[in-house]
Amino acid sequence: MLALTISAIIFVPILCYASYLDVMTRKVPFWIWFLLLVPGVPLCVLEYYQMYLLQPNVIALILPISFILSGVFYLLGKLNLIGGADAFCLMFLSVLIPSFPFEPITGYPIYAIFIISVIVNAILFGAILFLPLNSIEPEADSPRSHIPFVPAITAGFIFAIAFGDIFTFVTYWI
Repeated sequence: MLALTISAIIFVPILCYASYLDVMTRKVPFWIWFLLLVPGVPLCVLEYYQMYLLQPNVIALILPISFILSGVFYLLGKLNLIGGADAFCLMFLSVLIPSFPFEPITGYPIYAIFIISVIVNAILFGAILFLPLNSIEPEADSPRSHIPFVPAITAGFIFAIAFGDIFTFVTYWI
């Protein structure tokens, strides 16, 4: 779990920079995602190895789900249902941080797969933060004509690390 915690701490500033670029230009260069790979791959391999030694049945569940979701995100990006930066961000996060780095404050969600919590949070944050901002009709060819989703993914990522998902957070405080 320490390897995933280190990865998560390193990923936050990289995702914040990618979010900034997504909001300002609606384009995130591909080299940004390589910054996730440099620390992420060795730490991820270490985490997968530790999971394999300690809980081989968990790795048999998490590893295929991570790669299947990564493939789904790739297809969504190829079909232009989500932006390329959004697809790569979700792909790399699903493979490089397969489970929660540590137990969230509010406990684990019903589904203990980290990327699903990130997606749930990102969809809700995106709807709350960026749909109202995009309600003003921008010109169709304007770079502002698309909703930036990387900032919502980043917010969802940070929230998932601390609290799991929004639904777990709400039920915890009620």
